[in-house]
Amino acid sequence: MSLFNMSKTPEAKGPVTYLQYSRSEMRYRVEYVFKRAENGDCTLTKIEGYQDETGQTIVVPASVADKLWEMVEEHKMRNYKSSYTPKMRVLDGYMWKLQAEFAKGERLYTGGDNEMPDGGIGIKQLVNYLAWLWDKQNVPPIREMVYREDGMVAYPLHYYKLEKDYRNDCYIFTNVSNCRYDEARSAQVPNAFADEIRQIVKEESMFDYAPDYQPEFEVLDGRSWRINMRFEGTKSTIISSGREAYPAGEGLRRIEQLCYEKWKELEPQSKPAPLQSPYE
Repeated sequence: MSLFNMSKTPEAKGPVTYLQYSRSEMRYRVEYVFKRAENGDCTLTKIEGYQDETGQTIVVPASVADKLWEMVEEHKMRNYKSSYTPKMRVLDGYMWKLQAEFAKGERLYTGGDNEMPDGGIGIKQLVNYLAWLWDKQNVPPIREMVYREDGMVAYPLHYYKLEKDYRNDCYIFTNVSNCRYDEARSAQVPNAFADEIRQIVKEESMFDYAPDYQPEFEVLDGRSWRINMRFEGTKSTIISSGREAYPAGEGLRRIEQLCYEKWKELEPQSKPAPLQSPYE
């Protein structure tokens, strides 16, 4: 294992051309494999679960190779030991492995059994980035979405909530636009509606949204908005808001318009679904 210890090759240069990270526990296994071809094309493969042998592969931007190299350098991963183990024996814990290759052919190999270097800060940041990148390029099914826009009136101009109903394999779509919370109404919508929103999230790169948007100059009594999204099988979320300032692209407008049109279709069959005001 020490043959691949990068502390002996400090002259190594990025970008990363290959990186594999895996973690296994008793009931869970996940593996990410990043590859950069000679022509610069980059892919990311995710293998999840013990029954999954090949996983799914997606195309990712070439800039990912440089981003991974930056993380390797930031956390001095080339100085990681080949193996980490705790002082005390741990039963039924986890095992992890990280190996990488760089542009000049140098390699990194490290791993551990219930122990990580530096408290796992570097490894966790790397894994969170890979998970975020995967979700961004291959948006998971939506678990819940709330979109709201407020103006100068007492009630929300637009307030749409979409929540997965696992028992009936559909979504519950709730509208609280231009009304009190106790006047909210809801209706069932098929999974295809949520898939349309997922496609917007991907096309508009909504995982890149900043947490907050503010105008360059102060605006009194303007419009404000917020959007919260949670997804199945991942900790990645979209939580963003703003006041008279918006992210680039048309993601918010497209979701608002899609919800507006769908509600016109569903309203005749909707039922009362009172909600509690967040201000109570």
